[in-house]
Amino acid sequence: FEDFTGYAFDDVAGYSPATFFAGEETDMDVLSDILRKKKAMESFSTEVNCHNKFGTKFWVSGEYTPFFDDNHNFLGYIAVYNDITRLKQKENDTARQNQKLKEVAWLSSHEVRRPIANIIGLANMMKAAQYMDEKVKILENINKSAEELDRIVHTINTTIETEFVREGQPR
Repeated sequence: FEDFTGYAFDDVAGYSPATFFAGEETDMDVLSDILRKKKAMESFSTEVNCHNKFGTKFWVSGEYTPFFDDNHNFLGYIAVYNDITRLKQKENDTARQNQKLKEVAWLSSHEVRRPIANIIGLANMMKAAQYMDEKVKILENINKSAEELDRIVHTINTTIETEFVREGQPR
């Protein structure tokens, strides 16, 4: 405890962990819920964003079990805490990557569709065109749409590379 939190046992003995672990990012609703469940002497588990003595943030998962004597008098809680900081970081990373994937999917589905629709429409016009000068203009427009599509695909690939490969994700 002392190595992990920076607090000496004598500094915190008799105090609720919320008085010294709570920080600016600690969810006060979670702390209120913990207090409510403790007053009700319930078993429960929770996850809390905490801060050590030096201000370093960490996450803990706590399992609380009420402890009673042989006469069913409440004596306190047996609490087991686990550091879940890495798990929470992975959750945050996953949420951020999912948001980026949604952006890439939107770009793919909306931006790619426009030049493809142009190419399909121009190809149909090409079938109906009777004169070579019309066909040349249509081909020029097909080429412009194909170049636009190529730029969009490069943008998508660049986004994927910078957002996922850079962060150590496989290609």
